[in-house]
Amino acid sequence: MATPLRILVVEDDPDDTLLLQRAFASAPSHVPIHYVQDGQEAIDFLKAQPPFDNPIEQPLPTLVLLDLKMPRMDGFDVLEWLWRQPGQSRIVAVVFSSSNQREDINRAYALGARSYFVKPADPSQFIDIVRQLQSYWLEHNVLPGD
Repeated sequence: MATPLRILVVEDDPDDTLLLQRAFASAPSHVPIHYVQDGQEAIDFLKAQPPFDNPIEQPLPTLVLLDLKMPRMDGFDVLEWLWRQPGQSRIVAVVFSSSNQREDINRAYALGARSYFVKPADPSQFIDIVRQLQSYWLEHNVLPGD
């Protein structure tokens, strides 16, 4: 049996977080989504460290939607950490960044990102991207079972 989709959004910009929350809320498929503000919080969540140590309220995600440019610990650091974790290899990392720089894209893929989306300039396009993400990862792609 395939693992159900559970999403962890790692985003430091409150405006982008709000746009993503609205986009996910308006998408036809509803999946559990948790939000953290930087790479350190993402790793704490993935390691089930306090305050993210309740597996019922904060289950391990199957997909991490990851911004790259963040304070404290950036998205590249999270990708590198995920790459080194044998138990986390089934977590799908999808980059959602304002950077369209070729070196950022190449580096993200080299560190294990499975997809790379550039944030749209038009906020209304967030909904389209979220629908595409959910359509692919929820309806078309089959995730491995537990």
